[in-house]
Formats: sequence, C-alpha cells, structure tokens
Amino acid sequence: MGEKNEYSKLSVPNDISYGSVVGAYVVSVAIKIGFKQDEQQMIELGVDEAFTNVVEHAFEPEEDATFDIICERIPLGLKVAIQDKGLPFDPSDIPKYDAGSVMDETSGGGLGTFLMNETMDEVSFHNLGKQGKETQLIKFLKHKSIEEYFDESELERFEKPFEEKPQATEKIDLDIRMMKLSEAIEVSKCIYKTYGYSYDKENAYFPDRIKELNEEGLIISMVAVTPNGEVAGHSALLKSRAEDTIAEFGMAIVKPTFRGQGCLNQLGPKLIEYAESEGMIGIFGQCVSVHPFSQKALHKFAFYDCAILLANVPTTRSFKAIQSEILQRETYVISFRYLHPPPRSRIFPPPTIWKWSGRFMRTSAINRSTVYQKE
Repeated sequence: MGEKNEYSKLSVPNDISYGSVVGAYVVSVAIKIGFKQDEQQMIELGVDEAFTNVVEHAFEPEEDATFDIICERIPLGLKVAIQDKGLPFDPSDIPKYDAGSVMDETSGGGLGTFLMNETMDEVSFHNLGKQGKETQLIKFLKHKSIEEYFDESELERFEKPFEEKPQATEKIDLDIRMMKLSEAIEVSKCIYKTYGYSYDKENAYFPDRIKELNEEGLIISMVAVTPNGEVAGHSALLKSRAEDTIAEFGMAIVKPTFRGQGCLNQLGPKLIEYAESEGMIGIFGQCVSVHPFSQKALHKFAFYDCAILLANVPTTRSFKAIQSEILQRETYVISFRYLHPPPRSRIFPPPTIWKWSGRFMRTSAINRSTVYQKE
C-alpha cells in the first residue's frame, strides 16, 4: 500500500478501559507518518477525548456496542475518524467551556471538545444518517508558515494600510500560466499581502502545503506573473479528491499593488479552459457579499448565482485596501457554471401535498394540474 493512501481501522467495545489500546494505535500511526513526539502526545490526547465522549455519551447505559477508530494518511498529515451508531447528537448543543469559571458540578461542560480543538488542527462532527455519526480530527504535519519566510521589517510593513502603496499605473504584460511548485511561497505571500491572517483557508499560509496539494491534484494553481518574475495574482481549482469532476473556483487573489491590471480577468478564462480540457463537468465559486468584485468577476465568466450561505464569514475576515473591518458576519453567494452540461432528462415527480397560504395545494404528477382545496 502506497504511503499516500494509508488507511486502517480499529473496532473497539464501548468500554473506557480500551482507551490505552486506542491511544497506542493512533500513536503508532502518527509515528509511521512522521509526527514528532510532542505532536504524537497531542494526537493521543485529542483522540482520547473523542473516544471518551463516545463511550460516555453515545450509548444507553449498560448497552453493549462497538465502534470504529479510522486512521487515514492525508496529503498534509493524519485524519482520525471515530464512527459510531449510537444516540443522535447535535453539535450545537455542546456547551462552551469556560476555563476561567470557578470549578463546580457544571463548569467542566464542553471541556472534552475544548481539548480536542486545542490539540488538533481541525475538529468537526458529522451526522451520517443510517450510518450513525462521526467525529473527525485532523492533525497537520508541521511546515514553515509564511511568517517564517518574512523578516520582521517586512511583516511590519504589511500591517500598514495598503492605501499608502500606489498601484501600478502602467499596463503590465502579465504571463498567465500554471504555477511552478517553486512559486508556492510567492503565492502564499500574495495571499498574506491581500488578506493578512484573516483568510479562511489555513493551507494558504503554508507554502509546502500549497506545493503538496498541487502535487496531489487537490489544488490546480494558475498564476499571473510580471516580466520580472513576480507573482502578481493567483487563482485555483480546489477539489476534495483528485478524481472529482466538479471543483471550486477559488483562492483568487491579486496583490494590492497590481490591482487594476486585469489579473483575474485573465486568470479566470485560462482556468476554465483547463477545466474544460480535463473533461470536468462544472465549477462553482463562493463570493463574499461585502464587496462586489468577486461576484462581478464570476458573472463575466458566465457563472450563475444559485444559492447563498447566510452569515457564513466571521467578522475577523478583512480585505486589505478594500475594507479593513467587517461590521457583521458576512454572507457567501454561490455561483455555478456547467462546462459539459448533462443531457436533458425527463423526470416524474410524485404527487405531493403541502400547506400554503391557508390552503392545501396538491400538484398532480400525471397531468401537472394544480388543485386548491379549502381546509
């Protein structure tokens, strides 16, 4: 089995005494992947908290059951999934842990989830329907952050308002092409100079991760490069799996000093052309509504708005030289474009009944007629 496709599963009883067995298992996998001793301890602690939560809360008292601990090597580290078919669970019910409160019978509520988030890089909970539910924990291998590539004077300069930096006035002949792996650091710098540390895709701040994800086919990066070799802008297709035929059009950024040069207007068509040549079905974009620039760009590329995600962006997101502060949670506008539209299909919806405006409305699937019946 190849190093990049390692997957294993351990099934254990819902018995707290098996915690040491689970700990030994995940630590062994972490060692094989290459985590250092302090990271192994963090992984063990995070998984132990998740394991304990399942044993103590997922099943009825005295219920005998088993559940699975799944370890999977991912391009950037380790994913541990704990899957059980116990009691349904609503993550929104988890109390927020208050470390500063006086310890009493209830002050420890939410401690397990707090510790999971402190020891792991990503923690999420998923309902799987008839397959039960899953707690997912991810730990990344350490890479150099973009912060380590800058000296102190550069970091200080980036914190100043970019209005002080004039944009290029003369038109620049940009070279639009696929990113070279050696340019991952320049892309990461580009994202930092555009968003500071408010960008929601954490991988963007780790050049080695950008490089690895491109090697894995999970990110397909395209750059706009100046004649002197500087990366002025970047855009990418983002996939969950390399074989996916639908990708997100994202990580579209232009250095503030190169705005007005038409970077995105040139990057977009090139990426779309690439996706079409690869036989992809479609691409979608998530545009913030705090400013119109990204929405207008996708409309130019024949994307159609099809959904919104209300209040999805935290107020900590900022856009250098566009809007430094967001006063409320921001909303995403989801847009989609077919590259190879599927053939038309004839569908036969079943009869449905629902309440509408104080009346029952029934739609017939046979003759498509609508009948209104008084209550």
